[in-house]
Amino acid sequence: MRHPSYTGVLLLTTGFGVAAGNWISLLLLIVVPTLAFLRRIDVEEAAMVETLGRSYEDYRARSRRLVPGVW
Repeated sequence: MRHPSYTGVLLLTTGFGVAAGNWISLLLLIVVPTLAFLRRIDVEEAAMVETLGRSYEDYRARSRRLVPGVW
C-alpha cells in the first residue's frame, strides 16, 4: 500500500460520519476527503516518478494505492 496515512484518515472520517448518525454527514465525510486525497496522490506520484523514474514506476505496478489487494 503506497499511501497508508491517507487510508487511515479515510477510515477515521468514515467513522466520524457513522458516529454522526446521519447519511449526509457520512456521505460528506467520505466523498470530500477522498476527492482531495485522490488529487493529492496524483500530484505526489507525478513528482515521485519525475524524481525516482523507473524504480518508482515498478513499485507502483506491484503495490496498491489505498486499499491492499483492491485499489
